[in-house]
Amino acid sequence: ASAAATVYRRLVSAGDHVQVWDLPSTAAALTFLPHSLPATCAQWNHNNQVLATGSLDGSIVLSLGKEGKQLCRLESDQNAAVLALALTLDSRYLASAGRLGIITIWDLKRRAVAKTLQGHTAAINAIAFNWDCTVLASGDSDGNILLHEVAKGERIMQLRGPDAHAVRAVQFSPFKKQRLAAIGDDG
Repeated sequence: ASAAATVYRRLVSAGDHVQVWDLPSTAAALTFLPHSLPATCAQWNHNNQVLATGSLDGSIVLSLGKEGKQLCRLESDQNAAVLALALTLDSRYLASAGRLGIITIWDLKRRAVAKTLQGHTAAINAIAFNWDCTVLASGDSDGNILLHEVAKGERIMQLRGPDAHAVRAVQFSPFKKQRLAAIGDDG
């Protein structure tokens, strides 16, 4: 006879506090306060051991996901709210974006800015790397989606729906390599 294994998943929520749940439990396994102002976004690294959080205070904090211990704190020169985060598949680089419409790509090994990507004129709410981390998609409050070639730091395409609604999420398909989905305020 075989016993069915329970699949546990880790969930995070960001707000005044950061909370981590080990599902299917309904009680938070961990609650911590990594920022001076509310956290606006969170991203797990490739092996779910490290959690990156961005905040209205303009900081990014990398913490151990099981205990909340801070590993490092990244501060942008602009000190503007961080609204979106995306990690590369190997967790070497972290992209952050926010109210200033600028994307910062951080080299986490050096804990320094590797490059910045520009082109938005409104707050960036969502960012995502494609399957091989060569392209970064970003969506803004004015309804624009920009695709950037990461290595060159150049914008390669601009997409815009028929109605100009804020873009809230972007995600590349892991199966159809050229497919990008976006969610906006228009539903």
